[in-house]
Amino acid sequence: MKKIYNIQNVSLHIMFLLLFFFFISCSKEQYKQIDEYEEYAYPCIVWGISKSDLKDRMENKASFQKEDMEYLYYIGENSEITYVYEFQNGALCTSLIMIPKILFSSSVLDSIFKEYIYLGIINDKSVYINEKENTIATSSSVVYNNNSYYTIGWTQLNLKDELEAVDLGLSVKWASCNIGAFSPEEIGNYYAWGEVIEKDEYNYNNYLYNDNSSIIGTEYDVAHVKYRGNWRMPTQSEYEELISKCDWTWKTIDDVSGYEVKGANGNTIFLPSGGFYSFRYIDYYREGYYWSGTIGEKYHFANDPNEYYKACGLSFGNSHININTNMMRQLGMLIRPVCN
Repeated sequence: MKKIYNIQNVSLHIMFLLLFFFFISCSKEQYKQIDEYEEYAYPCIVWGISKSDLKDRMENKASFQKEDMEYLYYIGENSEITYVYEFQNGALCTSLIMIPKILFSSSVLDSIFKEYIYLGIINDKSVYINEKENTIATSSSVVYNNNSYYTIGWTQLNLKDELEAVDLGLSVKWASCNIGAFSPEEIGNYYAWGEVIEKDEYNYNNYLYNDNSSIIGTEYDVAHVKYRGNWRMPTQSEYEELISKCDWTWKTIDDVSGYEVKGANGNTIFLPSGGFYSFRYIDYYREGYYWSGTIGEKYHFANDPNEYYKACGLSFGNSHININTNMMRQLGMLIRPVCN
């Protein structure tokens, strides 16, 4: 079985590399100071527009440099800003800029993200989210020839607009596949509890969500953030209903093992096994571990008077199906959305 990586993280990683090397090849000596984040400096983030539409928007804003099948490259005419745009299936999905730090004060940089919620630092990048604009943004710094640059990227939060809702005759409908998957047998993406993007490593030191309350329907519910509407993470009671009112049969589809779950009305979903991420590695790969949005049991660290909480989730193997309320929240696990 394979891991289906989060498209937005892969895109941004590749785009930062392309942006950096393209910038080096086009580097200039003279810079124009930017006292405010002027309109011409802002890239286009109108997701879904075509290459031709973007070219029209950039015509009087920057100088066209290069084009290939998936990318457009520009250099700003009024300052030393490099732009890279990525397209998937002909539609804009990622935008990046690279700009010398000497052009931006910290207040100007902050103004870029004034409409965003700060999520923390992941993989050495500051990460922000704007649900209304369906966008995740990142910023980081690079150094070249003793000069420092900001690399700032925006990418479409949800590249798959719809999920298929399956009616199993229960109180909620269940998605036909996991978040990040495009078919029932695909594993999909792994998330720490309360986080909305994937990471290279899952551990306590880089865990971002520290509140001790359930996250269902909030900005920390990755299913709700990505798919909006009535989509959200399931509750503990909804997993219990799924177990008690459906028939579970262990099956293998295209070399992927998991449970076919059949409702009383005859409709089915498939829950693939895929283990969970701890640090950089997948453990218990032939078992399934799925988050709910429900907070779990209270616990204490030795010599620490503070109270901490674990989270509730579903775990299964070919001979067991369990609801666990003591799962460590920093682990990367799978998510199967539900909707009302």
